[in-house]
Amino acid sequence: MADSEDEELKLAIALSLEQSQPNSAHSIGLLSVNQSSQSEQEVKSLSPHSQTNSANANATATGSHNLREPSRLLQLDRKAMEKERLARIAARTRQRSISPPELKYCSERPNKTRKLNNGTPSPPIDDNGFPGTLTNPCTPAPLQYPAGVVKRTWALGHARSNDIKIEEVLQPNSLRVAVLSAFQWDTEWLLNKINAARTKFVLVMQAKEEAQRQEYLRETRDWPHVRLCFPPMPGQVSCMHSKLMLLFHEGHLRVVVPSANLVPYDWGETGVMENSVFLIDLPRLPDNQRTGREELTPFGVELMYFVDAMGMQEDVKDGLLKFDFAKTKHLGFVHTIGGAHLGEEGKRTGLSGLGRVIRSLGLQTEEPIHIDFAASSIGSLNDGFLRTIYNAAKGQEDQSKASASSGKRSKSDFFSKTSNIKSQPAEDIKNYFRVYFPTDETVHRSTGGPNNGGTICLQSKWYDAATFPRAIMRDYQSKRRGLLSHNKIMYVRGQQCREGSGTRSIAWAYMGSANLSESAWGKVVMDRATKQDKLNARNWECGVLIPMPLENVGLSAEVLDMNVFKDIIGLPFEIPGQGYGEKRPWFFMG
Repeated sequence: MADSEDEELKLAIALSLEQSQPNSAHSIGLLSVNQSSQSEQEVKSLSPHSQTNSANANATATGSHNLREPSRLLQLDRKAMEKERLARIAARTRQRSISPPELKYCSERPNKTRKLNNGTPSPPIDDNGFPGTLTNPCTPAPLQYPAGVVKRTWALGHARSNDIKIEEVLQPNSLRVAVLSAFQWDTEWLLNKINAARTKFVLVMQAKEEAQRQEYLRETRDWPHVRLCFPPMPGQVSCMHSKLMLLFHEGHLRVVVPSANLVPYDWGETGVMENSVFLIDLPRLPDNQRTGREELTPFGVELMYFVDAMGMQEDVKDGLLKFDFAKTKHLGFVHTIGGAHLGEEGKRTGLSGLGRVIRSLGLQTEEPIHIDFAASSIGSLNDGFLRTIYNAAKGQEDQSKASASSGKRSKSDFFSKTSNIKSQPAEDIKNYFRVYFPTDETVHRSTGGPNNGGTICLQSKWYDAATFPRAIMRDYQSKRRGLLSHNKIMYVRGQQCREGSGTRSIAWAYMGSANLSESAWGKVVMDRATKQDKLNARNWECGVLIPMPLENVGLSAEVLDMNVFKDIIGLPFEIPGQGYGEKRPWFFMG
């Protein structure tokens, strides 16, 4: 797949945004590449300029969002900032000792306060500069999702059932610090969902060029409760597409991995689009304790690795270690870090990282697996790419050798079999693979119609190529009639042979930001200089891998059907889905 895949996708998105409703709120799409260092003092000051790295985000929206004017951060938020300024003035005229409702019975005052660069007192800060830790906090409320949960986003006009609104995700009345990462933003809308006078923000955004990063820093100079983080975007990296929320409350940390961007239509407020959300609430450790990194669960280890790679500030990372990750031991955190990664780093992210997480959870298998993948963006698929996804989903470790002469891995040997992994012909793999993406007819008949299909992307030239596996395509039809989908969910079912103990069923699901494309999952090639395997990834992505609890299923000679996911992940669309037949998929650009 050529680099033009990313450029054409961005063009499609930009055209979509220009054609959308002209009076809706603006949003942000940014681009980035370098890292800039900061001192310990800058970290502790919570200055909006204490960012470390560079990022890249695009705007894929159904509302009016202008990608061609990405430097409108200040303009977007003037109304919200003025609203916040008036709130601060009003607050200074009231009694200074007023606390958030959930803290009103706390008698011990914080031992330190700090004034930011406009002289406005900030929330209490602990000794490492990270807000939100009191030396003697109140007894926390019971955790809402202590073991993790998957919900679909609420949708206007549809009955509520296992869904969630963004206000319910954020818990704004007790939210103290919000670390937010998204591909597209409507900042004014977001700030109306949060008590901006009480909550501090770290916004993880894309800004590939240094001039753009500096522009955003200037625009937020007088916005004291906001810091920016710009993940590095060197070379071919073009998209900071990951969606992640780290929501710090007094008694718990809520980790959220949605497929939704921070825009109203992705959260159902226009009644045209659906997404999925993973949430888990982690309790604060007692007595201001911290977990050592070596004590974290694999989920926690990979989450910290990801935020490290983003260039997240040290006080935020230190804050994460004040919470108990024990309940994440059954989960996997899967990521794609934009850039070129050699050796062990290349085995830890992208497709290679997916296989590694599967092995760490004991879900690898030598037997055939069934994959059902719902995506809102499809790349230039071919048999070779399907094989890489398929074998990574089996938990296969890449031990093949790239061709030194070409610097590329051939389709036939990429992710080739190891000594104990069975290989399958491409035609067989197609029999085990279904991809859910809406037809042109489905989009036209949806509630929002084709004007709201701009974040659903597939190019006709890719689909019409002789190498595109059209037989695996299925029409995505939501069970909530009329909704289009921005979901990215991979369901995997299979069996696992254990020596001396027969065959057992396995099933797991990935949900997050990664679509079905090489840009999202990366590609392994040989590095010409070092002769090592190298993973190249154009995007930043993240997601969660959730195994199905099958302890009570016992030994089975049959692969479980899709209902195994019904109660844990949910099945938001019709399965097994209708084949396209003579129908065509939705092409935004024709």
